[in-house]
Amino acid sequence: MIRPSMLLRTIQRPILLARQYGRDVCGAAAIEIALWALIIVLPVLSAVDLGFFVYQRMQLEHATKMAAQAAWRACGPVYLPATNKCPGYPALLTTAIQSSSTLGNRITVTAQSEAYYCMVGSTLTPTGGSLANDTTICANGSRSADYIQVTGSLNFTPIFTGVTVASLLPTTITKTVWMRLG
Repeated sequence: MIRPSMLLRTIQRPILLARQYGRDVCGAAAIEIALWALIIVLPVLSAVDLGFFVYQRMQLEHATKMAAQAAWRACGPVYLPATNKCPGYPALLTTAIQSSSTLGNRITVTAQSEAYYCMVGSTLTPTGGSLANDTTICANGSRSADYIQVTGSLNFTPIFTGVTVASLLPTTITKTVWMRLG
């Protein structure tokens, strides 16, 4: 038979243990640090990913400029229009744009064009003439000039995929550069 004092002790023991556990603060600091770490680490990781995005965009812009400059060095003004007369023109652009030491062959030339333009203020206006023989006189009295346009693309993948705000950025970075050949 169970005595009432034993029954009372059996009920009081869990209550007493619960009170002692409620007063114990031995792990509270660790829990606070873990919660604050989540709040602090996510912005830091986002800043790293955003910085990586901006760095790759700048590298792409530099590589695209280098491709246009390589076309100017190799083709203009001797081999105008470059798309028709410059030997190895498309391969020249690809080789130059992929010469970036950090991005290499991850960059591709996605578009290239050549046309004659007039400079009106700070805006290029197409003349509408043919590439073979365009001698258009512009509104300001100057002759039209041969320009190339090179567009480079790079696929961007954040370092911390799915965790940071960089996952919301475009996955393809594109830069376009213009260069006057002649």
